[in-house]
Amino acid sequence: MSTNSTLSKEIAALVRGEILDQRYREGERLPSERDLSVRFKASRGAVREALSQLEQIGFVDIQPGGARGQPPQSASIAGVG
Repeated sequence: MSTNSTLSKEIAALVRGEILDQRYREGERLPSERDLSVRFKASRGAVREALSQLEQIGFVDIQPGGARGQPPQSASIAGVG
């Protein structure tokens, strides 16, 4: 497993936790890829992959202009990571 893949899983798990803790409310825009990459000291590619993982399990909705949090009705705690 590559370092970038591992890092993206870690980022996804942290952002998922913040969504579940309601740091980002449903429909609220998440920080930009750039801001997240600075925060996690990661490449934008790793952040983009993390957001993609979260979109696949229904935790974010990625639209032009940014990703928005959307905790699933029955949030899967084991979905990523």
